[in-house]
Amino acid sequence: MRRLLQCRQQLVLIIFLLCNEPILGLSPLTDSGTYYSINSFKELKWGLEENVSHFAISKEMWAPIKSRLKNSKLKGHIAFEIISGYNHKETIAFLSKQQSDSAIIDHAEIIRNLDERTLKKGREYYNRACTACHGMNGNSSLPTARSFGLDEFKYGSDPYSIWKTIINGAGQMGAQRWLSPEEAYAVVQYIREDLIKGKNPKAYFNITDVYLESLPGPQIGKEEIEDKVKREALSGSQEFGQSYFENHIGNYGQAIYSQIGNKTNSALTIKLADSLFISYNVHRLSTSVAWKGIFDLSKTKYQKYRGEGEPTMVGHELLGFSDMHWSFKDRYHQLENLVSERSPYPAKWLDYHGHYQFGMKTILSYSIVGRKILEMPSVEVLGNEPIIQHTFAIAPGDSWRKIVLGRLSKNENFAFKEGVFSLDNLNAQNMLPEAKWINPKNSIVVIGQGDKESQSFMAVGVQGDIEGLRWDIDGSQQVSLFIPKSTEKQLIKVHRYSGGNTKELEEFAKFIAKVQNQPISDPTDFTKGGDPLWNTTITLTGALDVGIPHYDPIHYNSNDKLEPENMVQIPENYPYVVDRIPLPFKNPWNSWIRPSGLDFFSDGRLVMSTYLGDVWIASGIDLGLKNVKWQRIATGLYDSFGVKVIKDEIYVTCRDRIVKLIDFNGDSEIDFYESFFADTDVSPVPVQAFNYSLQTDSKGNLLYSKGGQYTHDDEPGHLIQVTPDGKGQQSLAIGFRAPNGVTVGPKDEIYVSDNQGNWMPANKISLIKDGGFYGYIPTIKGSLTKPGRSEYSMKSSLASPNYPDDILPETFDKPIIWLPQEFDNSPGNGAWTPKEWGPLGNRLIHTSFGKGWVYQVLTQEIDGITQASASALPFQFTSGIQRARVNPLDGQYYVAGITGWDDSFATKYGSLDRIRYTGGEGFLIEALNVRSNGIEIIFNQKLDSDAAKELDNYDITQWNYHWTENYGSANWSVKNPDKQGRDTVIIKAVEVSGNGKKLLLKVSKEDLKPVDQMRIILSLVSEDGQQFRDSIYLTIHKVPENNSNTLISKVLIGIVMIGVIILLRWFFNKEK
Repeated sequence: MRRLLQCRQQLVLIIFLLCNEPILGLSPLTDSGTYYSINSFKELKWGLEENVSHFAISKEMWAPIKSRLKNSKLKGHIAFEIISGYNHKETIAFLSKQQSDSAIIDHAEIIRNLDERTLKKGREYYNRACTACHGMNGNSSLPTARSFGLDEFKYGSDPYSIWKTIINGAGQMGAQRWLSPEEAYAVVQYIREDLIKGKNPKAYFNITDVYLESLPGPQIGKEEIEDKVKREALSGSQEFGQSYFENHIGNYGQAIYSQIGNKTNSALTIKLADSLFISYNVHRLSTSVAWKGIFDLSKTKYQKYRGEGEPTMVGHELLGFSDMHWSFKDRYHQLENLVSERSPYPAKWLDYHGHYQFGMKTILSYSIVGRKILEMPSVEVLGNEPIIQHTFAIAPGDSWRKIVLGRLSKNENFAFKEGVFSLDNLNAQNMLPEAKWINPKNSIVVIGQGDKESQSFMAVGVQGDIEGLRWDIDGSQQVSLFIPKSTEKQLIKVHRYSGGNTKELEEFAKFIAKVQNQPISDPTDFTKGGDPLWNTTITLTGALDVGIPHYDPIHYNSNDKLEPENMVQIPENYPYVVDRIPLPFKNPWNSWIRPSGLDFFSDGRLVMSTYLGDVWIASGIDLGLKNVKWQRIATGLYDSFGVKVIKDEIYVTCRDRIVKLIDFNGDSEIDFYESFFADTDVSPVPVQAFNYSLQTDSKGNLLYSKGGQYTHDDEPGHLIQVTPDGKGQQSLAIGFRAPNGVTVGPKDEIYVSDNQGNWMPANKISLIKDGGFYGYIPTIKGSLTKPGRSEYSMKSSLASPNYPDDILPETFDKPIIWLPQEFDNSPGNGAWTPKEWGPLGNRLIHTSFGKGWVYQVLTQEIDGITQASASALPFQFTSGIQRARVNPLDGQYYVAGITGWDDSFATKYGSLDRIRYTGGEGFLIEALNVRSNGIEIIFNQKLDSDAAKELDNYDITQWNYHWTENYGSANWSVKNPDKQGRDTVIIKAVEVSGNGKKLLLKVSKEDLKPVDQMRIILSLVSEDGQQFRDSIYLTIHKVPENNSNTLISKVLIGIVMIGVIILLRWFFNKEK
C-alpha cells in the first residue's frame, strides 16, 4: 500500500460490484486478494468479486460510499478521487459483513422449516453458549446483557434482526459465527418461543407471509453458491470456512490422537483399511474399540469452528475387540482401582514411547513393566469379515508378560464351544488339556460373544516365535496369551477374528494353519523412516505493509464502533508495519489451516502447529516474502495448542502429552511421534480442557498451562513445569480458568493470562510465584457461594476437595493487570522483544485472541509488588491472534491466530503476520509509573508543553471488580463500593519534566489508591507536531509513599546507622 500514498496525480476509481470482469490496473497485496494498490494512472473499471471485504478508503471517501450501502453490500458504481499525496495510514478498513449475505442464504425458508427438532437444538445451543450472560431462563444477572422476558430489544426483536445480532454481534456481545445460519435460527426460535412468548409480549414479533417475503433470499443458483463457498473457504474466509469444511473433511493421516465417544479420553485411532478402524487407549495400551464404518468427526474441530462434539465411531462394532490389554503381571485390576481413567499408568508399569509412521503403517512403541515392545496393527479379510492382526516385537526380558484376550462366558446356551481347541478338531467335545496349551502353533482360543438371541464368537490365533508361549485361563475365566522371559527378541503375530457361524470358525482355523510357516514383517524394519506421505511444497507470495487500524476501545459499547471516526490512527511515521505471511489454505489434503502455535529454527525457518493437529514448516521467511514455501510434516496430534523449537528439534503441546517430532531420514516429514511427556490428567470435555502454550526457561524446563473450567481434573487450572528430560513435572501454581497464554521473560519470570468467567471477574495477566493460587475455584455447588463460606464442596462424581478443611480460600494472588472486555476480552500469550527492536524493544508485547490486537505491557515494581499498564499497537489483525514469537534470525515479532472467540472482527479463520520494525522512533510511551501524587507517563519524544498541560486532553476513570462465582463482574464504584459504575478521577494539574518527555497527572490522595482498573484517555502533540491519542489501562496494587517523606526516612535511617557504627567502634576500642 506504500504505492497508494505515493500517488502524484489524481486518479478516478470506478468500483463495480457483482461483476465478473477481470481486475484491471490493480495488483493484490495479500494472498486473498483483499487489499489493492493502484499502479495505473487512468480511469479504472474494477470487477470486484464478492469475496472482497476490505477497501482502502479515506474518511472523505466514506460519505458517498456509505449512502450506497444496502444489505452490507455496495450497489452500483461510485466515482471518487484519490487526492495527490494521500496518506494511506489514515485509511480505515471497511469490513463488509457477508454472513448475512442475501446472495446465498434463504432466510424465509429456514424460518418456515423451524419445528420441534430445531427448537430442541436451539435450546442445546442456548444452554451451551448463552446462559453465562443471559441466564438459563433468559433473565440476565449482568447489566449489559438483555433479559429476554423483560427487556426491550435494542437491535430489533424480529427473527432476522435477532439472527443478525447473534451472527454479527452487537455492542458488548461477540459474534457467534461458529453457528451455521440454520443453527443460529434454531437459537432464535428457542429465545422467541420459550423465553419471550408469554413473558414479554411487546418484544414478541408475529411472523407473517409479508414479513417472510421481505427477507433477503438467494440471488444465485446452487452451483454458484457451492463454487463461491469453496473459493472463499480456500482463501481463508472466516465466513465461509465452516460452511465448506463441514461438508469436505480433510485428510489428517492414518493415525489420529483424540478422545473417542465414551470409550477413552486418550485414544490413538488408526485406519487399517477403507472403512475399518481400531482405537487404542493410550493410557492403558489396550484396544478400546474396532469397527467397520466411519470415524465420525462431524461435530468436532475438524468440521466445526468450536467443535464441541467428540469423535465417535459410526458403523458396526466388532464384538470382543475391546477386551485386549496387558495384564501388568496380573496387577491390572489393582492399577485400574488406583489410577484415574484420565491418567496414564506410572511409567514403571507402562511407558508409552510414541508411534512411528511408515507410509500407511503405524507402529506403537512402549514398555510393559520395563520390557520394550513394538506393536504394529494390520488387517486381512477372510470372507467378508476382517482379521485384526497385531505384530509384536518384544525385547529380551527377565520376566514374563501376558496379553489379556477376553473372558469365557461359560454360557451353556452358546452354539460355540469356548476354550482352547486344536486347529484340526474344532468340534471336539472338550477343549484341549492345559498341557497342550503351550507353543500354540496348532491351536486357537474361542470366546463366546452376545446372548441367546444374538450369538457370535471371538477367535484368536498366533504365529511366530511361539516357543514357550501358551494360552492361559485363570480362575475368573480370563483368557490370555502368556509370553515367557527370554534372552532374545521375540517376534509374534496375534490374529483376532469375529464370526457368527461354525463355517466361519473353520475358515479362520484354516487361515491360522496356513500362516504358521509364512514370514512375519518385523516392526523394527519400519522405524527409520519411509517414503514421504505429503511430498508437496506449496509456494506462495506474502504482502508487505498491509496494516489496518482497529477501533478505539472506548467505543466498545457502540454499535458503530467500526465507523471511520471511531478508529485509531496509524501515524505516518509509525516505526512498525504489518507484513502478511501467506498461509496454505488451499492444499492437496484439504487440511483446515487454523494456526495454534509457531516458533522458529535457528536458520529462520518457521514451524506452525494447527488446532486440527497438523505441523507445517515454512521457508522463505525473508524481507520480501516473495517465495514462502510450505511443507506439511506431521498430522494427527491431539488439540495441539503450542509448539517450541529446542535445539532445532520440534516439541508440541497437546491435550494428552508433549510430543517430540523426529525425522530419521531427512525428508522433512516426521517418522516418530515421541511421547516426550505424558500429561497426568486428560479430561474428556471436547472443548476448553486444553493444554496451552509451550515455553522454556533458561534451565531448559518446559512450561505449559492447563485449563480449569470445563475439566474433570481433581484440582484444575495449573501451570505445569516439565523437566528438560521429560521425566518429571510439578505444578507451579493453580487457580486458572482458561489460561490461554504462557510467556517467559528474560529473567525467567513467568506470565500467565486468563479469561473472564466464573470466579474470574475480568481478563488478566499474572506474574507467577511458586505455589500461587490465582482465583479460579472449580466445580462449585450452590448458586450464591462466596469466598469464605464453609459450605464449599466439590462435585464428588468428578473430583474431590483439595483445599484445607474444604473451606473456600478467602483471597487469591492478584494479577499484575486486569484487562476489561473493551480492551481484551480473551488474552493469548506474548513474547519479549529484543532490545534492538526499536522503541518497543525489551518489553512484553502481548496478544489478544478476542480482539485481534497486540499491546505492550509496562510493569512497575513497588516494594516487591508488580503492577502494570497496557497500551495497544494500532493494528487490527484478521483473526484472533493468540501466539507470538520473535524470529531469532531477523529479530522481528510474529503472531498467529485462528477465528477469535465470539469475535466480530475476524475475516479469516487463520492468520500469520509479522510486525516489522522499519526504523525511527515514532511517538510512543516508554513507561508508566504510579507516583505518590499522580500518574507519571514517559514518552520517547518531547511534548508540546501547552497541549500537555491542557486538562481537557485527559480523561481518567476507575472501577473495581467483585470476585464471585458469577460469570465475570460488573464495574463497581471505588468511592461507593456498593454501587455499580465507574468513577471519574479529577486531574488537578499536569506537570511536564525538564526534558519535556515526562508528564505527571496529579490527582488527589482520595482518588489515587489501589484499584482494579483505571483507564486513561489522552490526546497529545509532540514538540515537532506529531499527534498522539491512546487509551491506557492499568491496575494499581500499591501507591508509593510520598517522595519527600521517603527521603526524610532514608536520611533518618542513615543517621541512626552512623550512630550505631560509632557506638560499636567505641565499644570495641573500650574492650581493647
